Amino acid sequence: MTTRTQPIRRNAGEEAVPYVGPDRLSDLPDALRLKIFSSLDAREVAQTCILSKRWRNLWASVPCLHFDYAAFSSQPSEGSHKRFMKFVTSFLLSIDKATKLDIFHLSCCLDGDDFYDNIGIDMSYFACVWITVAVERKLKKLQLELLYYDCLRVPDSLFVSKDVCFGNLKLLSVSYGFFDYLDIPFTVPRLEYLFLDVVTIDRISSNKIHKLTEASITCHIFEECDVLGSLVNVEVLQFRSSSLMDVLEKALQKSLIFDKLRRLTLGECCMICAFDFLSSLLEHTPKLENLTLLHEILHGGKCWQVNGGHGQKSRENIGWFYCKCLKKVEISCTTSDGVPQLVQLVKLSTMRLNGVLVVVSNL
Repeated sequence: MTTRTQPIRRNAGEEAVPYVGPDRLSDLPDALRLKIFSSLDAREVAQTCILSKRWRNLWASVPCLHFDYAAFSSQPSEGSHKRFMKFVTSFLLSIDKATKLDIFHLSCCLDGDDFYDNIGIDMSYFACVWITVAVERKLKKLQLELLYYDCLRVPDSLFVSKDVCFGNLKLLSVSYGFFDYLDIPFTVPRLEYLFLDVVTIDRISSNKIHKLTEASITCHIFEECDVLGSLVNVEVLQFRSSSLMDVLEKALQKSLIFDKLRRLTLGECCMICAFDFLSSLLEHTPKLENLTLLHEILHGGKCWQVNGGHGQKSRENIGWFYCKCLKKVEISCTTSDGVPQLVQLVKLSTMRLNGVLVVVSNL
């Protein structure tokens, strides 16, 4: 067992006598130490490695890297953000070329009041460079949190460049990013999990992602953007957008078939207003088992009424749900406004199906 020398305190005037005790940290196997380091922020990893000579070069082989600006500096300033960029760049370029990365997590949530105007441009550029370096290490999971004022623009070159292909990437998670163009089928052919949270997408490739099994998307999408076309192979889909009705309408126009979909969550709008589109869409989800509707009334909007009033719906003109496998419909709401009408619509639409459970919960 490795030993470590520590002084023993003596009475005043006496010299300290070295004490040799066990160094249990250094005796841990490298695989276990790498697992411990993988749970730490990269800066903590660098600081921890100086505790033992055997650890000094171990940081270059850590398979999971977490770079968090908030953990890097408790007092943001122009100088601290430059030190952060220098640290991340130096760390990544020093990684052992034989190391295969499982996770690269980058969090750049910055307060615009504390920085000069070009920091967003700098961070976007360096983020692209860092991700490219990580991808060269056979990266499997990419997690980005890019918040500055509203959000950082993710450069087109990252996801459309023929020189950067995420051939091993299985999980992509982006929070607060802005995409001019996102072509996942081309650059991320093996992607299985896609999570986009509070992002803005100008254009997205409509080619389907063949291996994708789960997607969660909360975003603002421009009118011409066709996002569901690339998601037809998923088994689990959560889609939240203020543009939901436009997205559903485009999916219906293209007659998209979601023949593997088992769990579907839709929302961030008045679901009563989107009900016709929803009923039609469910004709193209033959294996759907669980449906969750996130019902919200935005900007003082009004719901359609089931009985009486403008936009009334009756049993004669209701859109039937044709999902023979459907077992449960959950209505999650931020307000009680319109919920009874929505529940009635769902119950009417599922009358031809046996044993469908309809429940209401709060968001």
